[in-house]
Amino acid sequence: MGRGKMNSRRWMLFGAAMAATLAAGIGAAVACPLDRSSGAASADTSSRLRWPPPKLVHPITIHVPSPTHDLYLNPHADYILKMPPKPVRPGNDGGLWIHGGHNIVVIGGEFDFNGVVNTNPTVEDEGRVITLDHVTGVVHIEGIWAHGNGLIEGIQNYAPKAVVQVENCRFDHLNGKGVYHSDLFQFAVGRGLRIDRFTGSSNVQGIFLQDMRGHVSINRTNIVADPGGQYLFWQGDARVPQTLHDVYISPERGRSLGDSVWPSTSDPRPLWRAHFRRGIVTWPRHVRISGGITAGVPRGGSYVPLGVAGVDYLSPGYKRRVR
Repeated sequence: MGRGKMNSRRWMLFGAAMAATLAAGIGAAVACPLDRSSGAASADTSSRLRWPPPKLVHPITIHVPSPTHDLYLNPHADYILKMPPKPVRPGNDGGLWIHGGHNIVVIGGEFDFNGVVNTNPTVEDEGRVITLDHVTGVVHIEGIWAHGNGLIEGIQNYAPKAVVQVENCRFDHLNGKGVYHSDLFQFAVGRGLRIDRFTGSSNVQGIFLQDMRGHVSINRTNIVADPGGQYLFWQGDARVPQTLHDVYISPERGRSLGDSVWPSTSDPRPLWRAHFRRGIVTWPRHVRISGGITAGVPRGGSYVPLGVAGVDYLSPGYKRRVR
């Protein structure tokens, strides 16, 4: 989960919600059928993405090495991070650890976490796909595939000024162990989070949002619970304004969708309690979540099937022009 701070009340809520997970223990991830469909035609992966990369001014190109190393960037400069045409091995701080930079673009690439051992007993640094800190502009992350038995965490943002765009990415089977609360996304700060076409799975948590001051837009996203998966969508007490379109969650077997999100349908606070009807969970207006989450998988299958993201990634283009 990382270094984000929570007040005591939030820790009490979070601790109660996670008690069952910790009591049972988190074992090794077991592959779940991320790419199953409900019987319709396969997902259309050619449709254009919602957000283009930010405009770059005299960008500096950095060729990402394998294994990776920490990147200390000028907060007033723009960057292109170019991944190699082969799987990249994470470094001591995971896949990409980015400190600084203004507008940053990384399009296409693969991180192979097989055999990675996280040596820190409380922080998922080595097993994390991307860490952002002190970024001052827009970070555009597109076409990235991360997988392997050492994958623990997805994207974690510590940069209050950053707007993060994640499109056509796929993170397979986050494997939280013991004290690690694996999150596909954890944002405690930031000016915005924009997701379009994302597929991921986790045996602990999914999207964890708390104390952000910007808007969150989640589109064409499906998350599958691996065995042990708990809360795959978490809205903190800060009531981060969110807009959800075409968001699907496939809960852990034997666990309802209403108890796989927070606020849940059994939240002890009646005014915050989620509502479940006809396979969709929604929230009261004052919780500031517009739209809902549907149980299961998209009719056409995962939004980012195997073979879309990775070293051979080709962007389908964007609905909007670069500004």
